[in-house]
Amino acid sequence: MGLPNVNIDFANGAFGSVGQSADGVVGMIITVESGSALLDKAVCVYTSDCLTKYNIAEGTAAHKAIKEFYAEAGEGAELWLYGSEAINASGLIAEGKTFLKAANGRVRVLAVVPTTGIEVDTINSDALAAQTLAETVTTTMFAPVVVLLPVKYSDSLPSLTSMGYNRVGLVVGDTVANSATSMIGVLAGRIAKIDVQVHIGRVKDGSLKVASAYIGAEDISVSDVVETLFTNGYIVPRCFVGKSGYFFADDCLATAVSDDYRSLARRRVIDKAYRVAYAALVEYVNDNLDVTNEGTLSEMSAKAIEQEVESKIYNSMTAEGNLSTDKSVDGDTGVKVLVDTTNDVVSTNQINVSIMVKPYGYAKYIEVELGFLKED
Repeated sequence: MGLPNVNIDFANGAFGSVGQSADGVVGMIITVESGSALLDKAVCVYTSDCLTKYNIAEGTAAHKAIKEFYAEAGEGAELWLYGSEAINASGLIAEGKTFLKAANGRVRVLAVVPTTGIEVDTINSDALAAQTLAETVTTTMFAPVVVLLPVKYSDSLPSLTSMGYNRVGLVVGDTVANSATSMIGVLAGRIAKIDVQVHIGRVKDGSLKVASAYIGAEDISVSDVVETLFTNGYIVPRCFVGKSGYFFADDCLATAVSDDYRSLARRRVIDKAYRVAYAALVEYVNDNLDVTNEGTLSEMSAKAIEQEVESKIYNSMTAEGNLSTDKSVDGDTGVKVLVDTTNDVVSTNQINVSIMVKPYGYAKYIEVELGFLKED
């Protein structure tokens, strides 16, 4: 059975849908040279001065990603770095658990920055390795993460919608033409400065802090592959007619359209709820709990746990605007917690808890009927 602890599973299928806080802490695992001060070491930095401090060479993918991260997130954003001699994504991902443990679970989003983006023939294996890493640290460290991977553009990139990697985002498009990598640093910077419930492509937040954006050799403004990449589940930049600058088209993760956690924003919301729920429930491990004559949890004990967990999630999330509420419904907190009072706790030594949180909707498509007004 393992050590007494709290186990939290992510329920799926509910939707049926076709100032920086710890919530936005990003980690980057980067390629460095032998002898680097970052080699096999996790460090926390707050400014782009780290490029000089750690002698990260200009012209490398690591230098570019960190520089673009701070251009988007702003100086002062917390960033964890880990250096490895591995040059490809698979080698860096293999050291991910060591990095995340060294960061003590602080990292919420892990950006993998190899010397070049992943190629067509390794997309599935690299995404699977990233998903496995994310699931492992979630279940063993109770510190869920999302992994971002840079993809080298090719006109034969496969669709991601048949995959099941709902903790992995694949980024296509870069700030320079004919790039062998992607604007993963820009994406990481945008994530670092927005709340968990905010979509990375929200237009109200303004355009990305980049002068240009390309897919292959073409500027995004004239590229005819943006929609195809979006449809296939990649995170890709786009333009809006009549609006200057570049924006992310969507926040898709590498999984089916029907997956509740396909959206990066919803993934981040549920991951925060996971962390808050774990912190609240772990206090009850090996606690004395009142039971009925049948060995089930008493109503009073169940209600106490429900109120404790709901209060923690409300204060950490609803009050912070991370969860949606219906203002027309009195007492709607955006979260509901139910503790099972039918399970024989005396025999099983287990209590069952159901936690449901209410996310926001996102106006991805706005339908308008426009016509002339003629008054009688």
